[in-house]
Amino acid sequence: MCDIYEAKCKECGRGIPFHLGDFLTGREEIEVYCWDCLPTDMTDCYLILIHVPNLASLNPRMRELVEEEREFWGKVVCVCCLTDNAKENYMWNHPNLLLKFTFIPVGGWAKVVSE
Repeated sequence: MCDIYEAKCKECGRGIPFHLGDFLTGREEIEVYCWDCLPTDMTDCYLILIHVPNLASLNPRMRELVEEEREFWGKVVCVCCLTDNAKENYMWNHPNLLLKFTFIPVGGWAKVVSE
């Protein structure tokens, strides 16, 4: 089971559908920032680049569902880990979208992820 909820951007309160895998990380262990409010200090953060879909490759129903997520196309979400546990489980903590995305470690935390 996973914790699926609407995370709020720490700065502006924008809702972002979010997924915490297997309840391994508590909601209080991360802070989420939307693309308009990226923090200047990203020491313990990672970015999630949300891809723009190739609509031509999707069947009509999937295209319809992905269109509902248009607000997120090509956007970047920042997740800051407040605990070591959140860092260890970062791969399971991401926006809950049908769209594909890429994890991008940044700041001082990039070294931790690459080791």
